[in-house]
Amino acid sequence: MISKKTSSDSRIIGPHSGREPGLPTEKCLEWMDSHSECSVLYISFGSQNTISPSQMMALAMGLEESGKPFIWCIRPPTGFDLKSEFRTEWLPKGFEKRMNETNQGLVVHGWAPQLDILCHRSTGAFLSHCGWNSVVESLSQGVPIIGWPLAAEQGYNSKMLVEEMGVSIELTRGTQSNLVKEDVKKVVNIAMEKEGKGEEMRRKAVDMGELIRAAISDEEEGSPPLCGTKPFAELSVLRLRSGSILLIEMDETMKEFQKKLVEVEIEAENFLLARNQLVENDRLRNSNREALTALRKMAKTTKSSVPSPFESLMRDIESIPLVKEVCSTCGDHDPKEKTWLMFPGTDVFAGVPFHAAHTILEKEQTLLDFEAKKLQSYVKEKSLWISEKGVLADKISPGVLRSLVTLTNQGKTEEKD
Repeated sequence: MISKKTSSDSRIIGPHSGREPGLPTEKCLEWMDSHSECSVLYISFGSQNTISPSQMMALAMGLEESGKPFIWCIRPPTGFDLKSEFRTEWLPKGFEKRMNETNQGLVVHGWAPQLDILCHRSTGAFLSHCGWNSVVESLSQGVPIIGWPLAAEQGYNSKMLVEEMGVSIELTRGTQSNLVKEDVKKVVNIAMEKEGKGEEMRRKAVDMGELIRAAISDEEEGSPPLCGTKPFAELSVLRLRSGSILLIEMDETMKEFQKKLVEVEIEAENFLLARNQLVENDRLRNSNREALTALRKMAKTTKSSVPSPFESLMRDIESIPLVKEVCSTCGDHDPKEKTWLMFPGTDVFAGVPFHAAHTILEKEQTLLDFEAKKLQSYVKEKSLWISEKGVLADKISPGVLRSLVTLTNQGKTEEKD
């Protein structure tokens, strides 16, 4: 087994975030001291991200069944204010109580002292959203990663960590995936195992940590490695064909290119979302149109038989002539006849007058037609924009990203005379 660090190394040299943790740092470290080396899984999705309620439930159940110790920095799931009070219903019944009693898990509500945790000897892996700062903070301490990318460039970071660097295994992606507890248990056990893939990931993470710490250390002999300093955001990695790894600085061209890649990805996600909404809109419009057609058949009217505002029908009511406009859909049909109608977006049926039924459907159809035009215009606009960026979009891959980096500090990898 690879020894990552000793107990005396479990400290941070460098700036902290200044935020108040959800649990005192001392209590976190005390809990971690009670566990063996490289045995604890740290879980955090960053300060701006969270997962869905069903994913949160599956993750909790999988963690408990894995039997592995863990620290979970947890926030309310998607659809709720991240700063709101956490509800026990989002986790399995009695989950936190069982974790406390068995000492298997430590649930931290809000912010956790991430750097202190990653630098501790008992940390064996990091379940992360693969934000770049978190990636480098983890690897700088030789901690392998379980990837769960949620947005922006995180998917590319995860792909690079898995395929190019071999320091990560991916659990799932996004907040819409159907995560089950069996997958959680399987991936956690692989990442935390003392041999096989888990051991290989840990060994490569330790090697990468040495490179990162060497790259950001002071030049003075004996100066300690920094943890969580500004250069993290300025570093990238390159795996050569020979298998060796270079730590490199990104020049301004590369930074601008990455920025544009993220922009393309965000617009592509918006485009796909709008296109999916358009498909759903078409489905609803067709369903609505079929219902209106059925009602017009009952009334023996058609959309083309709509009378002009000046057309009227003379009828006698108690021998008093009355001019009455004809409803284009009702025609001569009894407008008060009870008609069963399923309200849009629900499974609720109700008996309503014939005239009210077709009026509801016609108003809904008008709104759907208007929304369809907006979506069609948006999809066309984004399609043209993405096609204009086609050359850039074709290059979205970690391999191409690294090939465009200027190796500005290759000298750090050369042997000194």
